Amino acid sequence: MGVPGPLNPDQTAYIERTRKAGTLLLGLINDVLAFARLELGKAELHIKPVKLDGLFVQTEELLGDRFKESGVVYMRAPIPDGLIVSADPDRLQQILLNLLVNACKFTPKGGRVTVAAASDGARVSIQIADTGRGIPRERIEEIFKPFSQVDPQSDKKKGGVGLGLAIGRELARSMDGDLTVTSEPGRGSEFTVVLPAG
Repeated sequence: MGVPGPLNPDQTAYIERTRKAGTLLLGLINDVLAFARLELGKAELHIKPVKLDGLFVQTEELLGDRFKESGVVYMRAPIPDGLIVSADPDRLQQILLNLLVNACKFTPKGGRVTVAAASDGARVSIQIADTGRGIPRERIEEIFKPFSQVDPQSDKKKGGVGLGLAIGRELARSMDGDLTVTSEPGRGSEFTVVLPAG
C-alpha cells in the first residue's frame, strides 16, 4: 500500500509474488481442511431451492476476466428461469467454480468452455465442457481420488494439489447428487453435475 513510502518496481514485483504465493497456500490449506471435514462427515450443508441462473451470474462475477485473460472463449447457454435445484448454494458454487477454473486452466488459448443445464423433472444436470487436452480413459476414475492429477509435473506448475475434483464429487454426493466426466484425449472433457430438482 506504500504506507512507509513508495516502492520501486523490483520491490513491488517481490511483494506481488509473495501475495500470490500466500493466496495459493491458503487455497491449498482450505482444500485439505474441506476434504478432511467431508471425510469425517462434518461438512455443514444448508439445502434449499437454488435458482441456477442467478447462481451462475454470481459464479461468473467471481471468475472475473479469467477466461478473457487466458484467451479462452466462455459460452453459457440460456438457463430456463424456473430451473431450480435442491442444494447448498455455497457448496454448489464451490463445485462450479472449481470446474470452471479447471476448464479454463487446462484449455489452450483459442479453445472454448461451454456451460448448459437441463432437467428431466426429478433431476437437474449441469454440463461444463471444454476443448482442452482431455483425460485418458484409464485415468477417468482416478482423477476423483484425493491428490490425483492427470499429469503431475505439468499440473503442479498450473497450481493445485489434486483435491478439487475429489471435493467436488464428495460435495455433490452429500447433496444426493453426483459429479461425473466423459473425456477424450486431444478433444476435451465434459463434467456433469447432477442434483435433485428443487
